[in-house]
Amino acid sequence: MKHTGATVPLAVVGFLVPFVAKLAPGNVLARHLVLGPWAPLAVDAVCVAVPGPPEDTAAPFTFGPAWLTHLALRRARGTAAG
Repeated sequence: MKHTGATVPLAVVGFLVPFVAKLAPGNVLARHLVLGPWAPLAVDAVCVAVPGPPEDTAAPFTFGPAWLTHLALRRARGTAAG
């Protein structure tokens, strides 16, 4: 079964990453990287490219879609840029 261990906690963390980036002071470039779709897509691309059983990559792969879900909900609400 793939959805055991760290899969659900990493999904929750992935969903919360944009919240933390929004609250943390710091570099505008880093904030745009976190609030854009390319970083979570890169996480998923790496997980897909790693050879081996799916049990090893299910948890980090789930992190990416959770992050993308948060970004999509922000954009649907109209708060994508700020």
